[in-house]
Amino acid sequence: MISALSRAKDTCAKHFVRLQQALVVQGSYPTELLQAWDTFKEENANRSENVRPDVLSSTQLYVLIVMDDAGKDLECTPIASWMERAAAFWQVACAVAVAERATAFEHRDLHLGNILVQRVDKQENLDQIEVYHREQLEKNTMKQVRHMTHIDQILTMYEPRRTGIHATIIDYSLSRMELGKKIIAYDFSDESLFSGQGDTQYDVYRKMRSLVADQWTAHVPMTNVLWLQFVLQRLLASNAPPREETEHESETKAYDLLVHAEQLAHEALENERRQQLPQRRMSTRSKRRSTQRARDALQSTPDKMVPTFAPPPRITSAWTWIEAVVAAAFEEDVEDLNA
Repeated sequence: MISALSRAKDTCAKHFVRLQQALVVQGSYPTELLQAWDTFKEENANRSENVRPDVLSSTQLYVLIVMDDAGKDLECTPIASWMERAAAFWQVACAVAVAERATAFEHRDLHLGNILVQRVDKQENLDQIEVYHREQLEKNTMKQVRHMTHIDQILTMYEPRRTGIHATIIDYSLSRMELGKKIIAYDFSDESLFSGQGDTQYDVYRKMRSLVADQWTAHVPMTNVLWLQFVLQRLLASNAPPREETEHESETKAYDLLVHAEQLAHEALENERRQQLPQRRMSTRSKRRSTQRARDALQSTPDKMVPTFAPPPRITSAWTWIEAVVAAAFEEDVEDLNA
């Protein structure tokens, strides 16, 4: 994944965790790691599901995966503002969308524990983010901004050096992607993934199985929309920032954009679900009546009064979803400037 995006010199590559090396080792579990395991269990009793590793023999083999330190998981990281939440979300969403286009990528397990966040040095404060965005609309570069992809536009607004937040995607063990002619995909043979209760995350696995119809090697990019909507809902449902923070204009815009994105994702997934339902057959008599009603409506309406609307683009992937969200937000900004 990283190499595929890096070859394309895509800035989104930095939002996928980088593998340093992988090793196979053998021996008893080290005392230092056992102590770390005990500490984690004490602090996270409800998240500790495995048996203490001291039961394993001295001949046990282990695979060590060494990766970059990308911070702490989003589930356990306090995020102070809507701007920071938006930064974490849009960096992840855009990275998924770009990988989706480059390698037919689907993460298929994108819960908050698989998103790491770390704070980085900020080159501009929050006030300047809004100034920068409006300047791009007001200057002679309007045409250039219009020709930027929607991914570029939103990444420019929420990039790490502007927001002080850097998000990284980890754990591709359930993911699906294509490298050349080779399809890499987990078969989801473990039924326990679909039997969990008590958390909406378990519902996402079941909805995902319905989307792909158990064809796990197939490319169904709507699974990315499903997981990103789940992340959005968690971010929106978490405790709101202090009131003095939310009164800032950039905070309002960040929040509104997240809400709009969640609404579009919900509508797209509902539309996908309806299309999967068995189609009810219409009788010949009903078809004739529908055709006649359509003709009568056209005859009773003067030609000049017949409205012609371009249908909204259908959302079929994370990429098209982000395009729809950002296009609407960009048009609103232009309308505000012209008002």
